[in-house]
Parts: sequence; structure tokens; C-alpha cells
Amino acid sequence: MPMGKKSQAEIQAALSEVVEQQKNDRDAAPATEAPAKAKRGRPKKVAAPEPDTATAAPKKRGRQGQYSPDDIEGFKTAVRSGRAAGESWSDVFKAVQKMGFKSSIGYLQQLTNTNNGSKRKKRMGRPKGSKNKASVSMAVKARSHSESLSGIEAIVNRMVAERLNSKVKKAIEALKTGTAQLKSL
Repeated sequence: MPMGKKSQAEIQAALSEVVEQQKNDRDAAPATEAPAKAKRGRPKKVAAPEPDTATAAPKKRGRQGQYSPDDIEGFKTAVRSGRAAGESWSDVFKAVQKMGFKSSIGYLQQLTNTNNGSKRKKRMGRPKGSKNKASVSMAVKARSHSESLSGIEAIVNRMVAERLNSKVKKAIEALKTGTAQLKSL
């Protein structure tokens, strides 16, 4: 039956059933003796016995979690059923703590929301399919830049022409006055 079609009473019953089963499993486990107090100072090195390579299990790599895979699945099912019933995270967290969960609510959310509690790695670099294309605005800017240069060039040409014209006019007047003086002599 799909999760969305269960009634709230059925989900609550399933959640309490899981909690009771976990309690019974913990109570049935043999009690361990309290460890003796450790002596002060550096512990002596004890040679480890040679493992039998023919019957030895392969060594697990990486950090081992504090919960077994069965415990994690129990926590996940309890959280899913509680959240589907509309309970808040804090209520679900309290119920899961009664089952033996000793970590934080954030870790519980990470366990249930991600795949096997692992975080997804972010890929570096540009996303696939993106291409570096010259934008249209760059072409517009280049065009307007050349236009502004031609405008500056026109202004410079006008200033040079004005100065030359004034110098040429002064020179023409000086020549006219010089010719007039020569004629009068």
C-alpha cells in the first residue's frame, strides 16, 4: 500500500510497533560488564595475533559509523512514518531517541533526506553544455567606442582648423600691411 493512502492511526501504530521492537531487541541483548579502570601512563604494546589469511574477512576501509545498517533502516522507517503522519521533526526525533539514536537532529535529517547519509559532491568548473560565446553587448560597446573616437577626431580637426585659420588670417593681414607700406615708399 502506498505511503500516502495510510491513515494516521495506522502510521502511529507502525511507529509504536517499531519502537517496541527496538526496545525488546535492546533488552534481549546480554549485559556487558563495566570496563576496569585504565592504569595511568603509556599502555604497553601487545603483539597482535597473526590473522589467518584463508578465513579472514576483507578489511573494511574508511570510518565505520556508530550505527549498524539495520539500526539506520529502523531509524529511517520511523522517521518516514512519523513525518508522513504530520508530526514535527522534534517529535520524531524524541521517538527515534527512544529507539537508541544518540546523535543530533541534523544528522537524523541528513540520514533520511540523503542517499545513505552521504553528501553530494559539487562538481567544479563550468556546467555541462555551457559555451563561451561573445555577447552582443560587447559588439555594441565596440561600435560605440569607434563612433566616439570619430567624434573626438572631428573635434580635434575643428580645433586645428580654427587655430590654423586664425594664424593664416593674421599672416595674410601682416602681408597686406607690409605690401601697403611698400607701395607707399
